[in-house]
Amino acid sequence: MNFVLLYDYDTYYRINEKLLFIIKNQTRRIQMRKYIKIWWLLIASCLLIFTLMWQNCNKDGKQCLKIGIIQFIEHEALDASRNGFIDGLKNAFNGRICYKNAQGDKSNCTLIANQFVSGEYDLILAIGTPAAQATASVTSKISILVTCCD
Repeated sequence: MNFVLLYDYDTYYRINEKLLFIIKNQTRRIQMRKYIKIWWLLIASCLLIFTLMWQNCNKDGKQCLKIGIIQFIEHEALDASRNGFIDGLKNAFNGRICYKNAQGDKSNCTLIANQFVSGEYDLILAIGTPAAQATASVTSKISILVTCCD
């Protein structure tokens, strides 16, 4: 055993203060390490969940595509062509279909077509002549499928 000779109360008090300070700092460091580990674990799990949610991979042999549908105006014939297109794709592919209606306004057709182009869609279905014209004027890189033109 090692014995320390203490000459007076002041030195004993200073030594105790230093020991207490060291012990407190060590416990703080241990706590901070635990918090840092927890934060890294939380960040890693969030990234894992994010990548699992947004991964763009083939599942069951079906190709993941983004398809945008622009419809110029609501009409029975136009709605039937849209619904037939969507029904035909249900069994054949795995992807995202975004449908937008221009409500009979040509400027809305251009705005919707620009949104689809900036969203990097793989295919745009233009239902109606104004929708087809707006889509053709906006992009030359994305495939455009046109139906029900008058």
